[in-house]
Amino acid sequence: MTRLNTNQKRRLSRAISRAASAELAARQAQLRLIRAERRVVAEEFEALRRIAIIISLPFMFLLCAIFSSFWFILIAEAIAKSAK
Repeated sequence: MTRLNTNQKRRLSRAISRAASAELAARQAQLRLIRAERRVVAEEFEALRRIAIIISLPFMFLLCAIFSSFWFILIAEAIAKSAK
């Protein structure tokens, strides 16, 4: 095996440094992409949550009205039975 001269060592060192820099840049880009994806998912979730609230509120009021009517009917029947 031959030994590397000084110039070859410098070139090899630069090549290794460039490869390490490229790998670091790729990892940083991947992390930026992951953060952007998380941001998009969080925004979509928030939009869906708002839609769910808007849709569920009328149903909640409707169910409230139905159950309260049912409750009043039961009370009225109980009062009518006790009056007999």
